[in-house]
Amino acid sequence: MRILIIEDEQSLAELVGNRLKKEKYIVDISLDGEEGLYNALEDIYDLILLDIMLPGINGIEILKEIKKNNIKAKVIMLTAKSELEDKLLGFNEGANDYIPKPFHIDEVVARVNAQLRIDSII
Repeated sequence: MRILIIEDEQSLAELVGNRLKKEKYIVDISLDGEEGLYNALEDIYDLILLDIMLPGINGIEILKEIKKNNIKAKVIMLTAKSELEDKLLGFNEGANDYIPKPFHIDEVVARVNAQLRIDSII
């Protein structure tokens, strides 16, 4: 299974990426919105962890493009924007899950595993 992390905070992206690699996932990291969108549109990922506040293109715009282009990847928003309105916007635009920062890395892994397990059951 292949995961794309779109997160501009490099140390956080690497922390999450390294933990997911220990779970035997293949992980790629994009540190800005434009590169993240480009990589997401390749449609080679099973899951995308997506921040909202990114340089270039924000995460909500990336999410809209992912859905508009029928990209098959599950999307989990991973963001400091934790207000109810932010969560509802993410879900309304097509996110499969929403994890506000700060988070516990074990919860991220559990939610990733749950989303990918759902895919393998269907």
